[in-house]
Amino acid sequence: MPQKPLTPNDDNENEGLNLQILGDTLPEILVLPEISFELDRSGAIVRMNATAAEVTGYGEPDIAKGFTIYDITPEHCHEAISAALGNIVKGGRIDGREYELKLADGRTIPVLVSAGLTNVEGARHITFSAMDLTDHKETEKELIILEKLRALGELAGGVVHDFNNILGIILGYIHLHNKECTRNGGDCEVLMSKIGAAARDGLDIVKRLQHYTQVNVDIQRENIDLNSVIEEAIDQVKSRYSEEAPLDKRIIFTVTRGGIQPVYANRGEILEIIVNLLNNAVEAIRFKGYISIATEEEHAFVRLTIEDSGTGMSEEVRERVFEPFFTTKERRGTGLGMSVLFGIINRMGGSIEIDSNLGVGSTVRVFLPVSKHPESDPSMILSAPEPQQRPGSTDILVVDDERNICEILFEFLSAEGYSVTTASDAETALALLHARHFGIVITDLFMPGMTGWDMAHEIREEHPDIRIILLSGWSAEYHEK
Repeated sequence: MPQKPLTPNDDNENEGLNLQILGDTLPEILVLPEISFELDRSGAIVRMNATAAEVTGYGEPDIAKGFTIYDITPEHCHEAISAALGNIVKGGRIDGREYELKLADGRTIPVLVSAGLTNVEGARHITFSAMDLTDHKETEKELIILEKLRALGELAGGVVHDFNNILGIILGYIHLHNKECTRNGGDCEVLMSKIGAAARDGLDIVKRLQHYTQVNVDIQRENIDLNSVIEEAIDQVKSRYSEEAPLDKRIIFTVTRGGIQPVYANRGEILEIIVNLLNNAVEAIRFKGYISIATEEEHAFVRLTIEDSGTGMSEEVRERVFEPFFTTKERRGTGLGMSVLFGIINRMGGSIEIDSNLGVGSTVRVFLPVSKHPESDPSMILSAPEPQQRPGSTDILVVDDERNICEILFEFLSAEGYSVTTASDAETALALLHARHFGIVITDLFMPGMTGWDMAHEIREEHPDIRIILLSGWSAEYHEK
């Protein structure tokens, strides 16, 4: 709704107020409340509107001092503004140009500016109208991060599948070899355990990379009380830092649990969010300090706040903290932790904010939407009856175009007493199924030619009693299929 213009001599209520609403002079392209200044030809500020006063913190006393457009803009903008004013005085105008405004408290904000000559009370003045772009810039930063995550997802997706298969083969043969070590004793068991630990570390990296290839992940979600996960997260973090931290490192944890509604999420992901943030806080504290955790409901969101008294971070680091592979931990970090959390929180419809100052500490706020899913009734959950076993059900057909995968599954299942047959493609597998009966078919999801999906559909139509297990190194949304 247009506001009534204010003049210096309207009435006692407005006495001394030299702020005028310049509603009639605002460019039509800007429809939101704007920051608007009226300048004379030299750039001195004659009037400002209420929005300008509220946003910038300037007012009548500043106008009385003879403030100019150069007093409310940072020095690096002065040359461009001077050129723009020269052009406007000659009859030109500027539209949609980005500058910065310097606020009364010293901060700067990005603005989108339109300016031109206007007749005001018989004088030719310059109307300088600006829209605050602060929120827009923050959204732009988030979109850039999301685009980086998407691009990395495409890159990682091509690597994860093959790497996952390789690790599966390594771990499989280690498991088989450990059985031999157990029989014979000796140092080979220790050696295999070290190899296994290294392979599992690689598997953990794969799981992190998989977060980048998941947009709609088919994972188990339920109503989670954030308060119930905090203690488990603290126990995990304490266990880790008590083993790795110097003896003189002492950290006090405090927890404030607010009355909150549940969030609809995967418990493992919620735990990962809290543990990762707590680990970062622990590492930021060099010797002694505190970490406080608090939960509170704010509108339709549950807010998790983690504050620490650590070393804090610079503005440059804070702005890059969600970038994939960005780390300040040198060789100790992969740079994936915070970017993975950003992806998880974003997929849940939440957001994350970080405030930090060097030498003071950091405060992280995570906002997660309150669950709209009703609690499930345990009495309504029915157990499926056990399927009847039939002769030949222990005969297993393994289908995979990776020879090593077929071999490791053959070794595993044969060691458990199953009769195992392998096939390298779907066509060979279907031919084997026509020739003899199998109780179980284990197949890779993606293979050259006919895929595991297509083969499973064909098997289901002709042999509805056969159990089918689909395996893949990929992680994606298969619910509809």
